[in-house]
Amino acid sequence: MNRISLPLLLLALLVAVAACAPRSSGRGGGGGDDDDSATANDDDVANDDDTGDDDDDTGDDDDSVEFETGTWDASLGEVLADSCFGTAGDSGGSLGTTQVASIGAAGVDFTMRDSDQQFFECQFTSGASFTCVAEPLDIPVDGWEVQITRNANRVGVFSSPTQGSYEQDYADTCLGPDCSNLADALEIAFPCVSTFTAVIEF
Repeated sequence: MNRISLPLLLLALLVAVAACAPRSSGRGGGGGDDDDSATANDDDVANDDDTGDDDDDTGDDDDSVEFETGTWDASLGEVLADSCFGTAGDSGGSLGTTQVASIGAAGVDFTMRDSDQQFFECQFTSGASFTCVAEPLDIPVDGWEVQITRNANRVGVFSSPTQGSYEQDYADTCLGPDCSNLADALEIAFPCVSTFTAVIEF
């Protein structure tokens, strides 16, 4: 028997067995692929978004990630690259706090608001791993006719309900007549970018 006909034969046998199998009117024995209500405990392979760990699907739809909500402390892990205000290789020190809130809305599982008021919407990607996109943050600079805007993203993971880490990158852009003078005073160039890691703890 050639290598192509064997899978076709197995498929035909499976179809024949399924056609002859008795149909159950109840949930007992759990094996039907009935894709019924969202709370059904039917052990099928459908992506039915039930709340149990038993639907055997490949999606990340029933993984219940536990994490504390409220104030988390953030500490610098390491500056990986920086053309703004830091130096690559810097490590340690406080990054302030972040307020974590559980949301559970479409596309947003939780939010983080840092003590500098940058607000992130976050979504779980696989298990306890997550990605976050920040709302643009306007940074006031007294005495200069400029508007500094920071855009940021972070990728992280909760290692436990009270501990986590992330890697963040951000870019600062400048608009206004004093941007060139401000850049000279700070010895940087706009837009400037930074990438760093952080540890968070509840």
